[in-house]
Amino acid sequence: VEDHQNARKLAEMLKDLDNPDIQVQSYATNMLFVKLSDEVCGKLQKYAKEKKLFLPEGKEMRLVSHLGIDSEDIFTVVKTIKEGLLNFSGSYTR
Repeated sequence: VEDHQNARKLAEMLKDLDNPDIQVQSYATNMLFVKLSDEVCGKLQKYAKEKKLFLPEGKEMRLVSHLGIDSEDIFTVVKTIKEGLLNFSGSYTR
């Protein structure tokens, strides 16, 4: 149940970034599907990897919350993605 709640929390937090370069497509159970714009695709994954967060390659990503991932991990993911968007997204100024 916690992994489902974490996936929902991740979806909500990514939506709250209100950035057109990252769009939450859907989420169900412990899986979240996210689409990146051409502008940030690749750059965001490279930035995240430098921060020890490994995001799937490509514009369409499936993010999965597993047992053992807690709310602090979710905050770390969102923080890293937000930082990357601030660096690479021309339409994001928060």
